[in-house]
Amino acid sequence: MLSTNDPRPNSHASSLDALKRQAERERRARQEAERLFEKASRELRLAQARTEAFAFQLEERNVATTAILDSVAQGIITLNRNGVLETMNLAAQELFSFSVNSASPTRIGALLPEFAGDPLGEAAESRSFLALVGQSRETIALRKDGTQTPVEATFGELTLGGRRIYTGLFRDLTQRKRLEMQITHAQRMESAGELAAGIAHEINTPIQYVCDNAQYLDRSIVELTNFFEQVAALAETTPANPPTAELMDQFRREALDGDWEFFIAEAPLAVKQVLEGAESVAKIVRAMKEFSHPGLEEQAAVDLNHALQSTLTISRNQWDDVAEVITEFDDSLPLVNCFPCDLNQAFLNIIMNAVYAIRKAADPRDDRKGTISIRTRYTNDWVEIHICDDGVGIPEEIREKIFDPFFTTKEIGEGTGQGLAIVRSIVVGKHRGEIECDSKVGAGASFTLRLPNSTCSLH
Repeated sequence: MLSTNDPRPNSHASSLDALKRQAERERRARQEAERLFEKASRELRLAQARTEAFAFQLEERNVATTAILDSVAQGIITLNRNGVLETMNLAAQELFSFSVNSASPTRIGALLPEFAGDPLGEAAESRSFLALVGQSRETIALRKDGTQTPVEATFGELTLGGRRIYTGLFRDLTQRKRLEMQITHAQRMESAGELAAGIAHEINTPIQYVCDNAQYLDRSIVELTNFFEQVAALAETTPANPPTAELMDQFRREALDGDWEFFIAEAPLAVKQVLEGAESVAKIVRAMKEFSHPGLEEQAAVDLNHALQSTLTISRNQWDDVAEVITEFDDSLPLVNCFPCDLNQAFLNIIMNAVYAIRKAADPRDDRKGTISIRTRYTNDWVEIHICDDGVGIPEEIREKIFDPFFTTKEIGEGTGQGLAIVRSIVVGKHRGEIECDSKVGAGASFTLRLPNSTCSLH
C-alpha cells in the first residue's frame, strides 16, 4: 500500500499539464503562423497584382511613348557617354536609313561625319560630341547608302536609373536649304537686274573710246594704204622707165598732206586705249559672271580678296558718286573653301546697305563723298572681312533686329528686309561663320564677317 506522502502522482499530473500547455502554445503559434502566412500571401498576391498592373501600365506607357516618339517628325536618338547609339525613333531610322543593332555598336561618327575619324581616337571623338551638349548647330547626317543630308542637330543629357544618357534631336533641313537657295538665287538675279543699268554705263565708257580710237585708226589706215601704194608705184620705176610727173605729184601730196608725225605719235596711244578699253569691258564681264554664274554655286577654294574686288567692280556705278572705297586686303589670306556666289551676294548686300546709309546721311549742300572701307585679314585660322561706312548708323534699339527676315528701316518700295537676313543665312548658316555689327548713330556702321579657314562639306 502506497503512502499518502508519495510525490509521483503529482509529478505526473504536472508533466501532463506542461505538455498540454506546450501543445496549446504550439497550436496557437501554428494558427498565428497560418494567419500570418495567409496575410503575407494576400499581401503578396496584392503586391503581385499591383506589380502586374504597374508593369502593364509601364508597358502601355512605353508603347505610348514609343508611338509618340515615332510620330515626331524630327529624328531622336540616345547615346551612352562613349557616344555609342542606343535607341532611335522612326524618324531617325528613316533619316539615317538604318536602325540600332546591338550586335554591332554604332558610334556617333557613323551618323555625323564631323565626329568621325578623330586622329586622337574614339575617346577624342566622344569628347568632341560631349562638348556640344546644350547646343544646336547645322551639320551633315550620313545615310547608310553614303548620301548626305543637311540637318539641325540639338544635343542634351539626362540621368536615368543612375546612368547618364545623351540625346540628339535632328531636323531635316533639305527643304529649308532648297528654299534658301531659291531665295538667294532670286535676290542674286534681282541684284543683277538692279545693277544692269549701272553695268551698261560702266561698259559704255570704255566701249566709246574703243570705238573712237578704232575709227581714227581706220581712217589712218586708209591714208597709210594710199601712201604705201604711191611708194610701191615709185619702187617699180627704173632709169629706163622714170616716174611720171603725175606720179611724183601724187606722192608729194600723200607725203606732205598726211599728218604722219601725228599718226606716229597717236597710233600707239590709240592702240593702247583700245586694248585698255577691251580689258576694262572684259573685267566687268568677268566680275558679273563670277557674281552670278550658276556653276559657282558649288563649293570651291576661293580668293576672297578677288571676290570682294569683283563685287566692287560690278557695283561701282552704285557707289562711285556716293563714296570713296578704300580697300586694305591681306595678301596672306588663304583660299577659303566656300560657296562663292553666295558670299558675293553677302558682300554686295552689305555694300549696298552702306551706300544707302551714306546717301541718307549726305548733306545736299555738301558734295563731299562718304567712305566705305573694306579690310581683310587672317587670324587664328579665321578669315575676317571688315566692311565699314560713315553713314547714318544703326540705332541701338533695333541693332539686334537687323538680321531678322523682313525687318527694314527703309521706305516702302525701297527694301524688302531680306538683305541682311540673307547675309546671316549665308555666313552663319551655310558657312558656319560669324557676323557682328558695331554701330553708332551718326558715325556709321561696321560689319565683321568671320569665316573658318577649314570649312569642309558645308551645307
